[in-house]
Amino acid sequence: MAGPDDVWAVGSRSTGPGTERGHGERYSQPASMHWDGTSWTSVETPQARFEEPIPPEPGASLGQVFALDSGEVRAYGKNTFNHGEVEDEPADEYIRLRWDGSKWVEQPPAPGGCTLRIPVGQDDEGLFLSGNWYLTDDGRCVKIKRPRLPLSTGARKGSNQSLWLEEIHRVPGTDDWLGAGHVQVNQSGDPFGAPVVVRLKRGG
Repeated sequence: MAGPDDVWAVGSRSTGPGTERGHGERYSQPASMHWDGTSWTSVETPQARFEEPIPPEPGASLGQVFALDSGEVRAYGKNTFNHGEVEDEPADEYIRLRWDGSKWVEQPPAPGGCTLRIPVGQDDEGLFLSGNWYLTDDGRCVKIKRPRLPLSTGARKGSNQSLWLEEIHRVPGTDDWLGAGHVQVNQSGDPFGAPVVVRLKRGG
């Protein structure tokens, strides 16, 4: 991920501190690296580990890094395992980190439905998050509304429709945002998905 002044890469490692489980088993741990202009440097990253008894085939990793316009860098991941093998399963643990300039620290949780959402874009007033949520700079969590597909598409009045965006980008030189993805229509007898391009309509 390229930030205003940085390039970061995140993922997991299978060797080193925190990865040993005994009997040849491993517990992968979050990993991050920083590009200094000439080479990649490994950066110490907080470990994640379930309490005993540890569930089957555990693994922790970072899946995304996002650089804010301010230069702040955030990283997101999960501590999970192979579900369905034991009765008393713990919940997956979500990893949310922020680079404070010298080390990774935990991010404070976002409010409401934004808690587990990941940034996909930023404008002058806040962050666009996955799942069509928006977190304002003053800490308000807002669900972005969407229109329903017209009946002419085959979507019935009582159908359940959900919007899934793969990409969201600002139109260069404007404050307009476009998203590309699909609407999933769930209805009896004839469920389908329809590709869509949406434009953000500001309130007010």
